Amino acid sequence: ADLNPIQKAVAYSTYPLQWLLDTTAGKNIQAGTGNVMQSLGSALDWVTQNELLGKLLGKDTAEWLQEHGQKTYEENVVPYDKEFSAASLVDPKFYATTVAQSLPYSLAFMPLGLAGASAGGSAATALGLTGKSVPIAQMIGAGVASGGAESLAEAGNVYSEMLEKGASQDEASEAAGKTFLANAAFNMLLNAGEYKTAFQGLSSDAFESIGKETLREIGKRVVLTAGQEAIQEGGQDIISRWAQKDPIALDNELAQSMAVGAIMGGGMAGVGSAGSALEAAGVRSATPGVIQEVAQEAQQVPVEQEQQPATPQLTQTPIAGELPLLTETR
Repeated sequence: ADLNPIQKAVAYSTYPLQWLLDTTAGKNIQAGTGNVMQSLGSALDWVTQNELLGKLLGKDTAEWLQEHGQKTYEENVVPYDKEFSAASLVDPKFYATTVAQSLPYSLAFMPLGLAGASAGGSAATALGLTGKSVPIAQMIGAGVASGGAESLAEAGNVYSEMLEKGASQDEASEAAGKTFLANAAFNMLLNAGEYKTAFQGLSSDAFESIGKETLREIGKRVVLTAGQEAIQEGGQDIISRWAQKDPIALDNELAQSMAVGAIMGGGMAGVGSAGSALEAAGVRSATPGVIQEVAQEAQQVPVEQEQQPATPQLTQTPIAGELPLLTETR
């Protein structure tokens, strides 16, 4: 059918997005989005077992998220066709499948962490705290917000898995509760540390000018945040197995979880470094103008004073007019 110019523009503008979604990576990102929906639905299903929360939240949302999440996952997932090994880390297919599928989780929880950090900083400022207290409050806010949500999602996954294994609702709820409590302390602590290394950084002046110090700072952020995220993913895997009374072993599944975590952590540090660089660039571009304005204001004050000699002011007063000797002397 013939399209008018506006319809053509809209159609052509969606081509890049449609092309991306049709790639293996794009399909697995959609599958990962389905996983996030299932986790949230399972978490809601678990918490609504409580009578009061069940009345407040209802069951419909949980069922919808689980149903549509599973459908989205099954319609799009393209699994990695090899067993995970060290060679997987240099295999593009691994990144297009397993890593891409994990991306929505990071994208879901990162904004929560940033929002929590903003709220923590605002609360500290409102309380009159200054200096190092503000970034510490930001770290705590980031850890509580993202760590709490992540722990709830992990608990929902365990609840769903236990039910699939044939456990009763009481058994599944108990395992989910253990998962949430263990993950809450673990995730909040590590997420606060990740916010510090990825977004606040280790060197306050590394981005003042781009050079070797900048590259060292970025390298430190990437390595430390990758390590923290690897430990966190491995810990979550172990906690889930412990809560379900499954064997705990250093197997390929655990290694893969830690590897994906490290990759996501490194990416998070890259985002944080880019933000720091842009912020520093904004400060550098604004500084000359601010300095010039302050200098001009400082120069204007003595000039105006010099242009207003004391003698005319005195001679214009009635008292000065009555003192001819004083005015003549001046």
